[in-house]
Amino acid sequence: MATNGTLSAAEREFISAVRFGVLATIGHDGTPQQTVMWYDVRGDQIMMNTTADRIKRGNIQRDPRVSICIEEGYKYVTLRGVVAEIIDEPEAALNDILSLAVRYNPGTTPADHTQFLGQARQTLLIRIDRVLSNGLGG
Repeated sequence: MATNGTLSAAEREFISAVRFGVLATIGHDGTPQQTVMWYDVRGDQIMMNTTADRIKRGNIQRDPRVSICIEEGYKYVTLRGVVAEIIDEPEAALNDILSLAVRYNPGTTPADHTQFLGQARQTLLIRIDRVLSNGLGG
């Protein structure tokens, strides 16, 4: 099923569960570049976090259009949109990666994830412009 940027209840429930997202950006030569990423739903946007030195970060700077596929076998939600905001304020970006680390590692606390301290992190807020899904009913 394809819709504009509005998630159905089933799609929102599906992507709100802890799953990995595959973020696709557009490389400097026009080819797709894909990365498996942690993510969370923040209102009507998707929040992801990266470091400034990653290839995807340069791709987004050049062209903010992205696609994210979140799947469980033949059930999936694909989101197309743009990186609407990049938060590079160190404390906010660190808090976001720590939040993601706790989400993806149940039973841990932010203090358990010291590997992120001192990294130049950036948060990506992705506006959803188009939603495609399969296997969720409706």
